Amino acid sequence: MLKNHRSKPHIIGRLYKLFRTERAEIERTLTPYFYTYYKDLFLNPENLKSYIGFAKYIVYLTNARGKVVLDAGCGFGLLSLLFCSEGARVIAIDLDLEKVSVAAHICKLLNVKLENLEFIRGDLLNLPLREEEFDVIICNEVVSHVRDKETFFDEAKRVLRRGGKFYIRDGNNSLDFIGRVKRRIFWKKVELGPVDIERLRQNDTPLPWLVIRARMIKAYYPHLNREIVIKLAKKTAGLYGDEIRKSVEEYLKTGKIRKHCCFKYRNPLTGEYPEREFNPFEIVKQLNERGFHTKLLKPNPEIKPRINLREITSNFIKASVRVLYPLSIIVYPSFEILAEKL
Repeated sequence: MLKNHRSKPHIIGRLYKLFRTERAEIERTLTPYFYTYYKDLFLNPENLKSYIGFAKYIVYLTNARGKVVLDAGCGFGLLSLLFCSEGARVIAIDLDLEKVSVAAHICKLLNVKLENLEFIRGDLLNLPLREEEFDVIICNEVVSHVRDKETFFDEAKRVLRRGGKFYIRDGNNSLDFIGRVKRRIFWKKVELGPVDIERLRQNDTPLPWLVIRARMIKAYYPHLNREIVIKLAKKTAGLYGDEIRKSVEEYLKTGKIRKHCCFKYRNPLTGEYPEREFNPFEIVKQLNERGFHTKLLKPNPEIKPRINLREITSNFIKASVRVLYPLSIIVYPSFEILAEKL
């Protein structure tokens, strides 16, 4: 049971010490992916300062101090730790076992004994949590990875108390043109290669997803020749797990595959999406349909737009972009949404 908790400022100092640790030591005691994931924080203390400020901003925005918070898709748990240091009582959940294990180990490494922070491994589409258990749900850079965001929204509504806050931030704004171009280049790389080894988690397979699907198909049907295997691997793009086997079986019986995915880039082993993009206004609509009062927040001044307005125009134009909201969302790579359960 989570208990009432006061702010623990010493956590901040210990985090600064952690991010001054040599890379080799971090990779040895935690995981190589932790250093890669937070490389900017290791290289520049000012980035860590901004990250801490971002956590404080979320706590203030959601009024999370003293409240029960679900950090949905907590990753390595740094935000969870910072929310707790600000007085929130946090349950942090992630599907990836490596991240949850490292998050718990970080608390031990920092000698932080928090009765109000619990890390659990679980699926956001089937939360192992009670109904109306939380005052706040925080979903930072996660919605673009979940297998089914509509089911996740239903689960969020189930575990959130009436009047509770649901905060979503994601850096994959489909209205951002430059981001659209970069994402499509990235999607093709994870599908066709070459694989960026530094971006891989410890339990990831270091192969393009097309190759992984081909190996899965060959394992299911070893009698198939290479040409057919590659053909089927292409046709099953966007499917994962048992969906691939069933589609191949259908093809071998009928010569067709009925199940096709609109989004072709997906981890064939886990079903995760690699930075899938969303129109933030569509997310607002979907949450409102589920009984939330939802608003798309004005761009956070701490988050820089793709186009640096200060280099192009005067402060007057910079202010105008914020006034012209929601048009200003098109020059920002990320979006923020705050919903309240009615």
